[in-house]
Amino acid sequence: MDPHKVHELQAFVKMYKQDPSVLQTEAMRFLRERMESMGGVTEPDTDASQKMGNENVEITEEMTDQANDKKVASTEALNNSELQKATDLFTHAFKLNPHLGIVHAKRASVFIKLQKPDAAIQDCDRAIEINPDSAQPLKW
Repeated sequence: MDPHKVHELQAFVKMYKQDPSVLQTEAMRFLRERMESMGGVTEPDTDASQKMGNENVEITEEMTDQANDKKVASTEALNNSELQKATDLFTHAFKLNPHLGIVHAKRASVFIKLQKPDAAIQDCDRAIEINPDSAQPLKW
């Protein structure tokens, strides 16, 4: 077998280990069906219950600053295609300040890329609750 193709396959397996939802895409349907025909199990999005933060927490100025720092770092991670890191940072941002609707909308965009539509819907719903005038959560 061509060593270059083996290397590409190894890279794909590494990516799959980091993000199993990659098999849920239409492009990977052939592989998902083959794995299932051999008894393998590929699971769809089941991450409907996401961490949202305590909306009753009293937010300090320090918490607001930290949340904004996490928001900036999460956007950087998203721009670098570090999807899990971006998700974790967005989550941390609204644990610090659960009233940042834009952060919920941004995390929803990451969940869409991770093929987790239920989680994205939950985040968009929360973003709309926080700011009904925001258009961004309606995109996802």
